[in-house]
Amino acid sequence: YKIRIGHSGVGSSTHLISVIMQNMTGCKATLIPLKRNSPLLSGEIHAMAEVLTAAVRLWKAKKFNIIVHMTGKKNAVIPDVPTMQDMGYDIAFDHFRGVSVPKGTPEAIKAKIADAIMKAAKSKSFMALAKSKGFTVDPTGPVEFEKMLAKRNKIVADIMKDAGIYRSKKFKD
Repeated sequence: YKIRIGHSGVGSSTHLISVIMQNMTGCKATLIPLKRNSPLLSGEIHAMAEVLTAAVRLWKAKKFNIIVHMTGKKNAVIPDVPTMQDMGYDIAFDHFRGVSVPKGTPEAIKAKIADAIMKAAKSKSFMALAKSKGFTVDPTGPVEFEKMLAKRNKIVADIMKDAGIYRSKKFKD
């Protein structure tokens, strides 16, 4: 293919976003795992799927353009950049983070950890950092997070199958 799109590694969220964009738009490209944005800046690749917080500084410096983002909502840091939904595609692929504990961790310990994380995530300093960097803070508790993971797992598995990179192993308890 003549078009080369960079991403942060096979199986990463940015790789999956590259696959989604190819599938939805019909564009065929060579997907290239990268460690930095420099191949985009030097012209070695034509486009790149990247997490906003990793790209926003270079975008603000006018080193490249952000043409679309995959989140479900507009981002205040890049208000003029359309979402895929704005462009007529039925997709919202938000990045997320979670915290895991070993199986068998007592409920009281899990509750204490979850409470500490919720307080930190909602703190004024963390919310100010999120606003300046362009990421959304939407903390949920363990039950809601498990539901979201189950739903997201199917979506991610389907994308990986379509890309030919799906591998699954059943782990023993």
